[in-house]
Amino acid sequence: MYTLLLVDDEEATLLGLSAINWTDLGITTIMLASSVSEALDLLDSNTVHVVITDIRMPGQSGIDLLIEMNKRQYSTRGILLSGHAEFDYAKQAIRVHAVDYLLKPCSDEELMNAVEGVLKDLKEEERAYEERQSMLSELSKKPIFIGEILLRNWKVNNTEVKHIQRQIDEYQLPLKIDSQCYWVGVYNEQLKEGTLIEHEVQSELSSIGFPIMLMEEACTVTILLIVQNHEPSNNNKEFLNHQIIKLKQRLFMKFKTTTVVDTTDCFTFWPNVMERLNEVKQSIEKAKQVGNKSSSETLVERAKQYVRLNLHSYPTLQGAADQLQVHSAYLSKIYKEVSGENFSDYTHRLKMEHAVYLLVHTNQRIIKIAECLGYSDSSYFIKVFKKYFKKTPQEFRNR
Repeated sequence: MYTLLLVDDEEATLLGLSAINWTDLGITTIMLASSVSEALDLLDSNTVHVVITDIRMPGQSGIDLLIEMNKRQYSTRGILLSGHAEFDYAKQAIRVHAVDYLLKPCSDEELMNAVEGVLKDLKEEERAYEERQSMLSELSKKPIFIGEILLRNWKVNNTEVKHIQRQIDEYQLPLKIDSQCYWVGVYNEQLKEGTLIEHEVQSELSSIGFPIMLMEEACTVTILLIVQNHEPSNNNKEFLNHQIIKLKQRLFMKFKTTTVVDTTDCFTFWPNVMERLNEVKQSIEKAKQVGNKSSSETLVERAKQYVRLNLHSYPTLQGAADQLQVHSAYLSKIYKEVSGENFSDYTHRLKMEHAVYLLVHTNQRIIKIAECLGYSDSSYFIKVFKKYFKKTPQEFRNR
């Protein structure tokens, strides 16, 4: 279970130390090194839990070994052995974070007691780590709970950063003062309780970070998304946008109505968190006001704008749905209800109308006009045009 590294320049001492019944302490692997360089090579390539090292060795000392272990940030614990009861050695041992300092000759029992104490501490740390991971796992399933007891308190009471840090530590949240975050705002007229969308939020946003949710206003939830193990980048925002699309699709299937979702850019948690919260809330409010005109009409207008901007390529219903962050089936249904025609019919009609404009107002060749409208095959364009106008493009131009 545990690995012990023994370091001493005297072979007899190493053999004597290795002969101790370490298995009684759960140590299954013993490694030997006769110098600091050999010890560091072993530490570089193996997981070592405890190092017992002599202080005085030719060249580098046991103190040097522990200093280098600290520099390399090994989690290995060090015990120093010395035949010299000098106070300076004890001071140096403390300085390099040795967990114990023993004088030679020491009994096997004394040495085993020292190692047993180290392993006891390691087991306690492992237990605490497992508890923390379990707690985080449970908390991640309850983002509304954390939002209600922490976010609301921070916002209402204008909590000072030192108190926020203390509560972060108390609840063992994966959040630091310099953590990178997003605010995500969600509005749906049928959203009566934040718990209604906890599962959907967890399913789609936890791949980016740790979500904490807060519901202060009717039908609106704000989510503090704490980015995990990532630096802020455009790729993160693109991935977030992709997950937002999936979230909106899930919520459409749940509520059967459009959900407005907006996000801030990535920001450093403190001191920007409350300022950015107001930013996303204002953005959601604007979207709601536009929606009062008719959210369906606005959606259709934006879909038409997408077609106009992409007329030179091949605008699709799925492409428009992705751009507008809605489900394609929902967009198709709303588009038909509001405009009276299918999305594909509108796209086709707009292409044909633009083709007529180019034929009448420019001298561009037919093949060039086809390319401008996203047709890679000019013969196919001619066929489509003739079916629509009962004339070929050239006949239309010459009429």
